[in-house]
Amino acid sequence: MAVINFPTGSAQIPPDSLDVIRKSGEAIKWVPPGARVEISGHTDNTGDTASNLTLSQARADAIKGALVSAGVPSDMLTTKGYGDMKPRATNDTEFGRYQNRRIEYAVVR
Repeated sequence: MAVINFPTGSAQIPPDSLDVIRKSGEAIKWVPPGARVEISGHTDNTGDTASNLTLSQARADAIKGALVSAGVPSDMLTTKGYGDMKPRATNDTEFGRYQNRRIEYAVVR
């Protein structure tokens, strides 16, 4: 649906992502009954593994809170922090690290 990127070391939702969250919330409401949406948090490889796992979980939890505030039922959502274990791009460039600081949505049963 959408990707939201975070500043390095932060779980604060960027203000320019609030419209994306609102639109994502509207789409999530169409998920079939009984299915859930996993909000996965990701980081770049800056910092140590344990800190990145904690940060990625905080990012996922922040998005869940924003979606619930936008009217998505809490029981439709689950969160998981993956740290830097699932990079989307190389961590060798600033642009690659930017792409890796994100959350993603996936429908799970």
